[in-house]
Amino acid sequence: MYYNAEEKLKSEFEKNIYDKFQFFYFAKDDERTSQGEVIPGIGGMVYERPGFQGQEGKNSYIPEIVKSRRSQLIKR
Repeated sequence: MYYNAEEKLKSEFEKNIYDKFQFFYFAKDDERTSQGEVIPGIGGMVYERPGFQGQEGKNSYIPEIVKSRRSQLIKR
């Protein structure tokens, strides 16, 4: 994980949400290449490896379990 990733993520959420997060990682890295890739990094592009077409594709994907649970909430 990049050294300030947790703090940056924290700034995106209200405290009552952020306090529910739990981070698990093997190391904190503090170096980047000139292209911005963290060294030693995670071994590739995090969005393309699971089959997304970049960050936008990842952000537009809704897992089936989420769709199913949402539909159950709407029916109530």
